[in-house]
Amino acid sequence: HADTRRTWADFNERAGRFAAALLSHGVEPGGTVALNLYNAPEYLECFFGTLKSHTRMANVNYRYRHTELRQILERAQTQAVVFHASLADRVVPVLDELPGLRLAVQVDDLGGADLPTAVADLEALLASAGPVRHTGSEPGDCYLSFSGGTTGQPKGVVYDIPRMTRNAPVTRATITGEEID
Repeated sequence: HADTRRTWADFNERAGRFAAALLSHGVEPGGTVALNLYNAPEYLECFFGTLKSHTRMANVNYRYRHTELRQILERAQTQAVVFHASLADRVVPVLDELPGLRLAVQVDDLGGADLPTAVADLEALLASAGPVRHTGSEPGDCYLSFSGGTTGQPKGVVYDIPRMTRNAPVTRATITGEEID
């Protein structure tokens, strides 16, 4: 991604470190971790970290403003939020309004962005945690995606990870017309 290159081993270790950091900050298995990030390596690392920690990733549209963002994060009972520094002006004002929040993490996409009070820097957080090993999917592992809200407020749609994994070959075959052995 741009100038960023990671080996699979580095990616896997960073995801494991993120998982460990979530758990060490009191984010519970099944708890919601909201990702308010642009497409970047950190998005996938954090997503895979939620899988390793058996927490529930919630994808949050970076276009949401204060009211939508607060409502979504409250409704999802968010325990952790990860956001790009370029989105801090939208995210930081909402943090104090989330009673169950245990961890807020900023990804510096601005190259030296200021770190808001009570917000962790992703790189420092990863450096402070040892990686956990992924133990495989468990019943109840899922991620949460919000609809665009074209009929009102965005609605949460829950996707079951074990079911999606089992169905991936069928979905691929349906889309591409190629069977997987």
